[in-house]
Amino acid sequence: YQGGQTDGVVTTLDLILEGVELTNASTPACLGPLNANALEMPVAGSASFGFYCSGAPPAATGFLVIGNPTPAPWPPGAWLGLSGPLRRRTVVSDSDGWVETSWSLVGYAPNHRLGARYVFSNPPTCPGPSPRSVSQRVVITVQ
Repeated sequence: YQGGQTDGVVTTLDLILEGVELTNASTPACLGPLNANALEMPVAGSASFGFYCSGAPPAATGFLVIGNPTPAPWPPGAWLGLSGPLRRRTVVSDSDGWVETSWSLVGYAPNHRLGARYVFSNPPTCPGPSPRSVSQRVVITVQ
């Protein structure tokens, strides 16, 4: 204030995009938790929308699974928290355990909800406590 040594700035930073909700913890993986999120705000008609995941087993093949988000508690065997129709896209993480996956929102109307999770098989070079690693669930509401 007035150019002195005690000037300051106050700001807030919201790292969660509007229309994006992160739910459920990931399963443990060899690099720690699998953190999934959206690359941008989910806007109806966006051809550039997508998801990302960090902490995946390095250079591992997996899937991005997308479906309708289901409310908890989930019945036995419904560990994805998604219901059908389920769609999947094959992904491969890079050497740092990072993967980005495009998912066009062309044709989706505002307020449409989708849930997404990354699922990887743990390779012998990066074993986890179970045969697969699953990211937290990302639920988007198209804006």
